[in-house]
Amino acid sequence: MLVAQELQPIIIKFPDFMTKIIQMYNNDSNFKSLCDDYSLSSILLQKYGRDVEADLVLEKEYASMCEILEKEITDYLLRK
Repeated sequence: MLVAQELQPIIIKFPDFMTKIIQMYNNDSNFKSLCDDYSLSSILLQKYGRDVEADLVLEKEYASMCEILEKEITDYLLRK
């Protein structure tokens, strides 16, 4: 099954929901936005986590954003 690159971080985080994530991503614009935001935050967090010169404030912001989005995605997956 081909999976959009944007979904990789979400599927890694929620592997038991892979099929549901893909279906909802393709059919629900709100869920798609959540996933896209999470993917971007996750990528940027990894980037700042590898860069010892990176701004720690930004790293903490992206970590916080990932946590918030993870909770929203979890709530969304369990609700639908």
